Amino acid sequence: MGLDDPNKKMSKSANSPANYIALTDKPEAAVKKIMKAVTDSGSEIIFDKEKKPAISNLLTIYSLLAEAPIKELENKYKGKGYGDFKKDLAETVAEFLINFQRKFNSFTDEEVKEIMDEGAGKIKPIAEETLRRVKERIGIV
Repeated sequence: MGLDDPNKKMSKSANSPANYIALTDKPEAAVKKIMKAVTDSGSEIIFDKEKKPAISNLLTIYSLLAEAPIKELENKYKGKGYGDFKKDLAETVAEFLINFQRKFNSFTDEEVKEIMDEGAGKIKPIAEETLRRVKERIGIV
C-alpha cells in the first residue's frame, strides 16, 4: 500500500513520488521515503489493518524484506516509538535495494536476451496449444 496513503496501492502514477519505492530508486531516496511515510496516531507498533493501516503497511514491508514474522517485529519494537522502527525499516529497505540493484545491474543485454529467448522457447508450445483450443471452441478451426 502507498507510503503516503495506506488505503491506496503503491503506484508510479500516484500524485506524489513519496507514494512508492521503485526497485531502481537510490537507497538514500528510499530511506527518505520510509522516514516520511505516514504513520497512525499513537506510537504502538502493532498490526491492525483496520485501526492502524499505516503501521500495518510498514510492518508488512518490513516483514517481507527482513523475512521476519510480523509478530516478531511487533515484539522487537514493543515500547519503542515509530522513530526506531522506521529507522530500522529504512536500513532494511536500503540493504534490499543495494543487493537487488547489484544483481540487476550485473546482467548484460546479451544475458537478458538469452533468458528471454529461453523463456519464449518454453512458453511457445503452451501458447500455441491454448490458441488452438480457443479457436476450436469458438469454431474458427
